[in-house]
Amino acid sequence: MQCRCGAATKGRSSVVNKLEAELSYQECDPCGRVHIEHLKVRGQIVARGRDASEIFNGDLERFLSTPQQAGFAF
Repeated sequence: MQCRCGAATKGRSSVVNKLEAELSYQECDPCGRVHIEHLKVRGQIVARGRDASEIFNGDLERFLSTPQQAGFAF
């Protein structure tokens, strides 16, 4: 993926093994921009973009303990 600054971005992820959660994002080393892709829990995408970042950086355990609406694909 290419950043707005023109440089190439690198795919990275942050993982919480205890909760089986992984936040995937693209990071541009030259300018520092970060584009959040998605949050996966137990191999299933549960959120994308800003929502994924807010959940991952917030109270992830409480989010996972709350029943989520199902029946749609991201």
